[in-house]
Amino acid sequence: MIENIRVEELPAEQAAVVHGRCLPEEIGDFVGAAFGEVLAVLGEQGLTPTGPPLCRYSTGEGGMDQDGAAVVFTLAAGFPSSGPVEPAGRVEPMTLPAGSAVTLMHVGAYTGLGEAYAAAARWMDEQGLEGD
Repeated sequence: MIENIRVEELPAEQAAVVHGRCLPEEIGDFVGAAFGEVLAVLGEQGLTPTGPPLCRYSTGEGGMDQDGAAVVFTLAAGFPSSGPVEPAGRVEPMTLPAGSAVTLMHVGAYTGLGEAYAAAARWMDEQGLEGD
């Protein structure tokens, strides 16, 4: 299910994330483990999550098939945090940049993310918006 597609003005935020590259079928396991690692490190460092979990997806060289579908994703999965995290294990600090962002809520399996991306792209087209 896809809900609440809209443009939001987001402030810059500190985050704690785990970076990785995954095949689509590996994303659920990667993200679940990353969220657990980040929460543990935040707790150890006296920091707290300041918002819902996040996962930034992108594709890079070798990340698309001949039809333009993502084959390999580069991910950063974690949480916005109450302060900068010190690197620990796979957990690293990240600054989420300020700016306009198209946001939506996808509720369901990771295998349905393609539908969410398509809905966001259609909505952006309807609104006359272009991504970076």
